[in-house]
Amino acid sequence: MLLASRTQIQSISNILSMRYRYNYSKRTNLDLFSNEAISRSLKSKSTTTIFREWLVYKLLSFDVITNNADAILRGAHKLLGEKVTHWLLKKTIYKQFVAGEENYEVLERIKELDKQNIKVFLSYAAEQTDKNSEAEFEKLKNHILDCIRIVVDFSEKDRVTAIKISPLTPLYLQKKINSIIKSKQRWFLQLSGQSNEDLNAITLQTLEQKIRTIEPALTYASIESMFQQVSGNKDNITARRWQDNLVKGTNLYELLKRKSNDLEELTHEENIILSEFIRRIDEIGNMCEANNVKLLVDAEQTYIQKFIHQTAVHHLMKKLNTNKCIVYNTYQCLLRNTENELKFDLEYAKEENFIYGLKMVRGAYLLEERRLAKEMGYPDPTNPNIQSTTAMYNRVMDICMREVQRNNMRLMVATHNRDSVTRATQQLEKLGIPKEGGILFGQVFGICDYVSYSLAQAGYVIYKTVPYGPVMEVIPYLIRRAQENRSLMKGADFERKVLGREIVNRLIYRK
Repeated sequence: MLLASRTQIQSISNILSMRYRYNYSKRTNLDLFSNEAISRSLKSKSTTTIFREWLVYKLLSFDVITNNADAILRGAHKLLGEKVTHWLLKKTIYKQFVAGEENYEVLERIKELDKQNIKVFLSYAAEQTDKNSEAEFEKLKNHILDCIRIVVDFSEKDRVTAIKISPLTPLYLQKKINSIIKSKQRWFLQLSGQSNEDLNAITLQTLEQKIRTIEPALTYASIESMFQQVSGNKDNITARRWQDNLVKGTNLYELLKRKSNDLEELTHEENIILSEFIRRIDEIGNMCEANNVKLLVDAEQTYIQKFIHQTAVHHLMKKLNTNKCIVYNTYQCLLRNTENELKFDLEYAKEENFIYGLKMVRGAYLLEERRLAKEMGYPDPTNPNIQSTTAMYNRVMDICMREVQRNNMRLMVATHNRDSVTRATQQLEKLGIPKEGGILFGQVFGICDYVSYSLAQAGYVIYKTVPYGPVMEVIPYLIRRAQENRSLMKGADFERKVLGREIVNRLIYRK
């Protein structure tokens, strides 16, 4: 188990409490990506490190490698043996993207980043599986709790960790609950008479009109009672309120269930499994709240994302974000409906009086989402091209920046895109939001380091996602990262040129 000793913890705490001689936050009008800034970001790296980065970037730019990573790994095991394969991985791709598997390795990486004024958030690298063992789920939960303890020990403030929810409960249950949420959403659209894009709220008058087409004999008093149960005695039923309050036992739920087979129910055994999941997720959330650790919930595939969203927003965020922002939900801007989802969630946060935490990313799973949509015969949930995803990212950023300015939200801008980073810093300046005023930047450990270093040197709050774990257990995570970021790696010509130029300068010109 990865836990730091008291001596190591004290050592890292001393480093983190040091005052830097140079006040980066006073720097203004800095060109983040000037040659000077880029060169400065590489100064602290050894030539060996720079060469490794160049090599990994080059290897992962080839689709034949990323697409066949599993087969290549199996072949390496057969040809070279486990020990040699383990050593090669640890010296190259593993070292590029993962902090380590032993406590001293992780703490060493933390020290390296801290010297550059870059903060970290640890993430125990675990992947979604088909396992249905409660013992396995408990084991992973304990790993996550250990991760939170490490975060608490090595940092006095600005504590952050990230989790994937899907490995904490059976996948089949997540899919079933996801389906139930989608069914409830379809009923909302039918009874509101609106399209998803125009979704607003259901009034008593609208509900009465629609219900009478389903059950003409119902009295006005019965319909009013249904309305009050689901609205929570409010003037209308919003989309998020509908999801929370339309539950088994309410009159409207029972009516809709009688009229169609669309609303599934969990079995007694499934409810027990769900309650165990809630207990686990509450343990994680409560530990984060008690120790002032920000908890970033990763987005996942659309076939379980509504379940993830329900857990992150309607359960954790609603419970823990009343006085301060503990939980952050992740929004993938490659999905067509992200902007609408965000608007509904902001209204929900205002209704329920909690602070909304949001991490915005372009997203992953693009090829998988398109393949599944084609195979299953439903509309592709992703944007048609990269331009529309970038436009979505910019619109979401604009909405979020204004909410941060109004103190309704805390935001992490997670991107490796230079244009998006530049746009975000310009928006901060335009809106008068301080560099430490509720906006965080986030990037993956081992990717586009020159962007991270430039942001840190300019005084912005920048975090690196730093996963850790045993080499062979983290391999699925590494493969997914490579496949998710294939477009980034393939298009990282600028990064490779920067690294290549630095290698030439050091080896030939001795600069």
